[in-house]
Amino acid sequence: MQTLPEALVAEVGRLAGIQAPAHARWTLETVLDALGALVPHPRRDAIAAELPAWTAEAFERRDYDRTLGREWLLSVVAEGEHVRAGAALEHVEAVLAALHDHLDEDRFRLLVAELPEDVRDMVPPARSATRPPPRPIAEPEPPPHTLADGRPGPSRSIADAEPER
Repeated sequence: MQTLPEALVAEVGRLAGIQAPAHARWTLETVLDALGALVPHPRRDAIAAELPAWTAEAFERRDYDRTLGREWLLSVVAEGEHVRAGAALEHVEAVLAALHDHLDEDRFRLLVAELPEDVRDMVPPARSATRPPPRPIAEPEPPPHTLADGRPGPSRSIADAEPER
């Protein structure tokens, strides 16, 4: 059984498509470091209390600055991880989704409520606990009946043919 830090790192890796646990851990730490600057200190302490120690340290590392937003967040993550802006966006979304799964629901709502509006838009929608309905199985189309609907060649392959007995 995985501990919370291991499960959180594994979830970030899975959601972001990161194979190496060390890279997923760095992604989690980099994103939390940047997100922390977007949350006022009293609220940040309440959220950090739910996080594993090393992630809480990253989350509380920077001073709060209410002028920061999405552009700053993505540039800090991209620079910190040495990735492009598109990958930084995916990593932020993956971390937010993993936090949603691993934080207490009230703490996660508190985090989202404190984020600037343009960052709040990056929070993935909640995943349902129920499975989606199964996809309907498509019925095979009947073979064509007219010459216009047909295709060149025989309707049955010679390899499938069986001699009459």
